[in-house]
Amino acid sequence: MSYKIDNFQINTTLREIYLNKELLVIEPKVYEVIIFFIENANKAISKDELQDAIWPNVEVSETAITRAVMKARKALNDESNPQNYIQTIHGHGYKFIADITVIEKEPESKTTSKTNIDEVQTSLFRSISVKTTLLILTLLSFIGIGLVYLNQETPEEISHHRLMVLPVSNKIEDESYSWVSLGLMSLASKVIESGTHISLLADSESAKSTEILESDTFPISQEQLLKLKQRFNADYIISSVLTQHNEKLYVLRYSVYHPKGVYSEVKIEGDNPSGLAQKMAKQITQL
Repeated sequence: MSYKIDNFQINTTLREIYLNKELLVIEPKVYEVIIFFIENANKAISKDELQDAIWPNVEVSETAITRAVMKARKALNDESNPQNYIQTIHGHGYKFIADITVIEKEPESKTTSKTNIDEVQTSLFRSISVKTTLLILTLLSFIGIGLVYLNQETPEEISHHRLMVLPVSNKIEDESYSWVSLGLMSLASKVIESGTHISLLADSESAKSTEILESDTFPISQEQLLKLKQRFNADYIISSVLTQHNEKLYVLRYSVYHPKGVYSEVKIEGDNPSGLAQKMAKQITQL
């Protein structure tokens, strides 16, 4: 399905948003926020509803939700026609107030050559026989598939990114949990590595980060982040801390530092530290 809002055109099939026929670069979560607002236009949406829809089963801070909405507003900012599509409802949440038109014709995607192929097909039908047309249509199909493949990011390209999982900052004052720092780090690394094509720094190298961070690896300062990236050549850095609230409740908080900034702190709770580390890793593979 596609939507039109003033000079914006949104293609939900391709997960693309255009402004005056130019493709915008938008973070996945911000795109999902925009689509959720469009599908719930003119309805008062609470922050809890927004969290459940965009971050299901993940507890995120109110700051993270506010930042995502701010980025959505920025993405839908047309300097030639300034509009505030996302209104704030104080004490509750937000409301999307744009005039939305549902359209059938989808914008041309830069990852395919569908329009050009259609034009060639039309011309060929007028001048050549049915058998020849079928043969050329088959060839065009292979060409179209090839163009899509060439424009997609391959696992080899993704693997050029390098991720570093820092030792977990252990705040449990019990010697029986001394394994947590390196043990959970190693466990999370293995889960992430099995779920993505990204290249991970070896555990032995990640353990050396304590030379920069000393004993506390959460949170990390901008100065420490810069030193880590320079020394270990890492594009993404995972920082986390484990605390214990009672005998059966553990809390793991983590942040993902990436080339453009940092994903807001995420908190997950459970009765098993290893289970929390695995859950953190699986969430990271979906970012």
